[in-house]
Amino acid sequence: MTIKLFIHIFERIIDNRCNIREKNTIKTINNIVNKYEFFNCLISINNTEVIEYFINSQKIYMNIIKNKNINKILSKKYILFNNINLELDNFKGNSFNIYLGKLLYKFDFNDFKNLILTSLFNYDIYNFNNIVIKPKPIRNPYTNIEISQSNLYNFYFFCKTYNYIVPTIFVLYYNENFNIKQLFCNHEIYIVKNSFIKYIKNLSKSERFDYLILMINEYTDFIIKYLHNLSIKYLLYNYKRQFYNISLEKINYYDIFLRDYLLSNYYLENNNIKQYIDVKIKNIIKLLYDTNINLITNNPTNNPNVHDCSAITNIDDVLNLLNEKIYYIIYNESILYNTTILSRYIYETNDFITNDFITNDSVTNDSVTNESVTNDSVTNIRKIAKYITTIVYFTTHIIVGFYIIILITKTY
Repeated sequence: MTIKLFIHIFERIIDNRCNIREKNTIKTINNIVNKYEFFNCLISINNTEVIEYFINSQKIYMNIIKNKNINKILSKKYILFNNINLELDNFKGNSFNIYLGKLLYKFDFNDFKNLILTSLFNYDIYNFNNIVIKPKPIRNPYTNIEISQSNLYNFYFFCKTYNYIVPTIFVLYYNENFNIKQLFCNHEIYIVKNSFIKYIKNLSKSERFDYLILMINEYTDFIIKYLHNLSIKYLLYNYKRQFYNISLEKINYYDIFLRDYLLSNYYLENNNIKQYIDVKIKNIIKLLYDTNINLITNNPTNNPNVHDCSAITNIDDVLNLLNEKIYYIIYNESILYNTTILSRYIYETNDFITNDFITNDSVTNDSVTNESVTNDSVTNIRKIAKYITTIVYFTTHIIVGFYIIILITKTY
């Protein structure tokens, strides 16, 4: 296939510049050995004109295969061509063109759209529980050079001209004057959500299953932690067991739940406790009301040790129990995770004081006393304590009311 591509390029370049005998010789090239035998023959007879055509063809050919699979290029029908107007005969439809020096790069709309989505919904994976959302500038896949702002504007107007649907993320990018940092700052949640969806869809079914089990274990433990009810514990045990036995064919159904699970963890990693609790509780409620796997079955239990199962007859009973403790749940979760943040901050502050002040060669022992270090630590702790007080007040007086309305009216 690659030899055919080279021959196609070479024939286009020589066109009517060579005689029939030389053209017929070119057509006999069918492998890499014949290709360079032909080149050596040109050198031996000192045919400088055809040698120049050969070298130009080779440069174009190498540019094409550098960053793209040849079979994909031919099947997608887009190609790199230069000022001699090299173009595949079977290229059809409207193409988006990018000029770079004397070279013209030709893209199919769908290919360029996928390039946009891949770049702006980019993520880096450090481990199973650490996915960093990191949009990156759109680059030319042939050269790995960032596509200029003018070409991005041209693509936007190209879509408008031919009535193509512009991806929403690209419209937002356009509105931010193609500033990648400003795009992320102003549309962080939209980007994070779609990046997680992209990440989940790229996972294997077994990897999705692992995430699903992590989510179910965490959510069932969360409910048991706050609802000390024997029948609920048994129902959750059966509920969790259904997920362990789920077929891999049904895993895709839970993509949105997994997205919100990752989103809540994203908030937690970024110390946004309010949003972490908000998304987590909403996702738990949506999961409980989902009918793909039911928490309450027609015959919830035959366990003789469970005497109060009849008290839990539907999901609303569980929801009412959660509603009764919603103040305590939100308050306790806020305190729990803000305490974690405080502990981390104190540890980092003490480490900073120890390493950067006490052990600093430029500061003498006489200039840094235990009293000054203690005072600095107390000052820092007081600042973070004030911050925590503000967070707790906000979560207990603002968020609680919001949750109660949601839980009562079931508007999830």
